Amino acid sequence: MAAIDNELYDYARMTKIEPLTKFEDIEVGATYHIPPIIIYDRRDIKVEKKDWNTISGTVTHNDGSQSTTTLYKAELSMRYLVKKLPIKKN
Repeated sequence: MAAIDNELYDYARMTKIEPLTKFEDIEVGATYHIPPIIIYDRRDIKVEKKDWNTISGTVTHNDGSQSTTTLYKAELSMRYLVKKLPIKKN
């Protein structure tokens, strides 16, 4: 397997960023957006379950497909998770 080019990103530096949404503030039933990060495309997750260390729910991928997943509190994706708000129409 080829080494990943660190010019595009720096994993260690990305893990030092404070989470945009604190784990304690994540709500069951709410939908959150995760931007594209390293090996994952952008996606949304509707949180259906939450415990002390994980959230689980339905993920809608950028291409519209859906799957279920569990994200751990320490995962890189969790640092960039933000609550999805409706788009305001002018």
